[in-house]
Amino acid sequence: MEALLGALGLVPRRSQGQNFLLDPAVARTAAKLLPAPRGTPVVEIGGGLGALSYALVEAGCEPLTVIERDPRLAAFLETNLPHRVRVVREDALTGPLPDARYFTGNLPFRGATEILLRLLGSGMEAGVFLVQEEVADRLGASPGSREYGRLTVRFALEGRFSPGPPVPSSAFYPPPRVRGRLLLWRREHPTLPGPLEGVLERLLLGAFAHRRKMLGGTLPGVLRLWGRASPEGLKALLAQGGWPKDWPRRRPEEIPPEAYRALAEALLAGAGASG
Repeated sequence: MEALLGALGLVPRRSQGQNFLLDPAVARTAAKLLPAPRGTPVVEIGGGLGALSYALVEAGCEPLTVIERDPRLAAFLETNLPHRVRVVREDALTGPLPDARYFTGNLPFRGATEILLRLLGSGMEAGVFLVQEEVADRLGASPGSREYGRLTVRFALEGRFSPGPPVPSSAFYPPPRVRGRLLLWRREHPTLPGPLEGVLERLLLGAFAHRRKMLGGTLPGVLRLWGRASPEGLKALLAQGGWPKDWPRRRPEEIPPEAYRALAEALLAGAGASG
């Protein structure tokens, strides 16, 4: 692996989370977990040196499009992957996404959540991703747990992550300092409308900014963004959203995803009525 990367003029950068998948067994497991019907377009995020790409082709995941932002890796993939595989030289965070509903990838250990959020907004139906184990714990956390947070809520409102097997650091080059884990995503609810998504994101950022504090001391300040901070207005708003009566004594991680969505919908409706 080191010789191949050297021939390509590549030095993996930890700052960019570049850890190339080595273990073909992990790649085959990821390909088998992806529930894409045959003949349905599949997109792989970050082709790297093609370990997962080959496994996807073997599993019959075609037509396959591989997004790779590094021109040297893209050229390597274009030369070595089967001709029927399409390689797109783009950044998955900024470039246009191919028309597909099934995604997969060995995501960089830094930046994985931003990529997943973008795929979520694209209408992704299902996907299998290799991510840092800490990220996997956050995405699949339950209300009340230490890992539960803004990203947990955002993804839980549209679908469900199921944890796959852990992946040791020895499966990568260079080996990262932490383990990875495979995650299976399945959509269970429609994509959130754009205006609601915007309100929800602002609400979650504010609510979880001080996650160790009780909501009674922090939420009124968050809701001032929408001009809804009076005790009477706040009480009515949260009742409309179905929040528990003892919410002032709870912390952000104790509130279920549906309650955050209901509050965001109430805020959005109030903004529309006042506008």
